[in-house]
Amino acid sequence: MPTPAPVSRPLPPPRKTAAGAEALARRDPRFNAVQRRLLILIDGRRDALILQGLLPDADVPAELERLAGAGLIDSGADAPPSVVPPVPVEEAVASLPGNWPEIRAWMSEQARSSLGVLAVPLLARLEGVADAGAMRSAISQWHLAVRGSRLGQALADDGLARIHEMLGA
Repeated sequence: MPTPAPVSRPLPPPRKTAAGAEALARRDPRFNAVQRRLLILIDGRRDALILQGLLPDADVPAELERLAGAGLIDSGADAPPSVVPPVPVEEAVASLPGNWPEIRAWMSEQARSSLGVLAVPLLARLEGVADAGAMRSAISQWHLAVRGSRLGQALADDGLARIHEMLGA
């Protein structure tokens, strides 16, 4: 089985188009099972990294391109890049709360127990947090991924409340 291509750059989460919803509803035979599963998972909130984690054996970037080419999803790839002024590393690191390592460790443990091997992309994202904005994004993605899992569904909302409590928010 070929190794899936890595998801290399963050893109806006793909969204189903009306044609995508219609193809899914009528079980269009032009699309294989992986493409149908991916189309089901596309909800405008899950980005390519999360989708790759949910379908680890699929080449998600290539499948997203195929679905976008067929007009079934809006991939967001054509959106103009946002211009964000660079933040000095010292400021970015300083903007993380002092207890972020403990919060990250707790979130990682919960993700592993809820998602198993599907937690790998999420764990990488948590490890890569370098500033408050990335932290907020990672917390949101953690909540979405854990809430979407069978084992973590009941934990997600209480876990998010605990994270906010640990952050003092």
